[in-house]
Parts: sequence; structure tokens; C-alpha cells
Amino acid sequence: MEGTLSIVRYGNTYQVRCASNNPHGMDHQLYTDLSQDTLHKVLHQWGMDPWYITQAMVELRKGGCAVLPMVFSEAQAQAWSPPTRGS
Repeated sequence: MEGTLSIVRYGNTYQVRCASNNPHGMDHQLYTDLSQDTLHKVLHQWGMDPWYITQAMVELRKGGCAVLPMVFSEAQAQAWSPPTRGS
């Protein structure tokens, strides 16, 4: 699945969604209520380039929305269950 991750900050937590680049594909709300540390771990787990992670965190600290390119298999998307709060 090729798509675009969008990350938005809500108070002290973050929400991550993935929009498919395929016009017939489905969008996914992957995670909600992530702490900053957990968000950082999840992005690393997905193999996101450290430069993108740093830029995303800077943008989120300023109150913006971070938008990142993402490529992963449908099996990978299904395999990652949302982390528990405080993870």
C-alpha cells in the first residue's frame, strides 16, 4: 500500500491516518491517542527515515499537521495493532 501519512496533534496526544494513493483504495485511521514517545517508536517501526521523523516532530510542535510519504504492505498494516496508552 502506497500512501500519505498525516499526523495531527490533539492536546498531548497524536492521531495518525493513512490516505491511499490509489483512488480506489481505502483510507485508514491507524492510531489515535498516541504519546509523543509512542509516535516516534511507531514511525521508526515502520522504517520511516529519521530525517522525516525529525521534520514531522518539528511541525507538530508548532501546531501544524505533518504529512509524510509511506509505503507498506497491507499485511504490515494489518499486523500492527494500536499500542496501548502510555506505551
